Amino acid sequence: MRRSAATKLRAVFRSAMHERIPAFEHEPATHASLDLYVCDLSAVRFYVLLQLHEMRDAFTIEIGWSEQRRAPARIAFLMLPSDEPVNGEQCFRLRRLSRGEHDDEWWELVPPPSGWPFSEENLVDLEARLEGGELEERARHIAVEAVAEIVEYAVPYFRRIAADHEISPPLAWPLQARSDY
Repeated sequence: MRRSAATKLRAVFRSAMHERIPAFEHEPATHASLDLYVCDLSAVRFYVLLQLHEMRDAFTIEIGWSEQRRAPARIAFLMLPSDEPVNGEQCFRLRRLSRGEHDDEWWELVPPPSGWPFSEENLVDLEARLEGGELEERARHIAVEAVAEIVEYAVPYFRRIAADHEISPPLAWPLQARSDY
């Protein structure tokens, strides 16, 4: 993802996460294309990982948990939501929970122009399309949509995992699904 797009997306995503799910705190990630949000409970560490695509203006979100309290980069591979945890850990892409186990669709901040992959002509066309605040508005809209999907699908999943571990989730976890954010 281009730096200008990443900066705008990260700022809006961080703000939406703070407002909607404040129990998840932002932590420095191990790679420039990652933003990590963590909620530590007594027996389990839950996380939301914003992963930026390195070539396109797109992102995906991984969710997971670990009894080992490890960061997601230490969990060896992505799973499906229906898979059994491995060594007290599980992680998978959010869209596999919200849209079906075999869906691996990324959020496109800016749909790639015709003629993908990028050529110099396509890059000039893309830059022209992003003038006038279109990028900022699109980043706001898509980041808010992504956090709403976390609230609607990941938070109930996290609540179930907390209950399975006989721990109470933080009061800051939203009880409702989507709202008019």
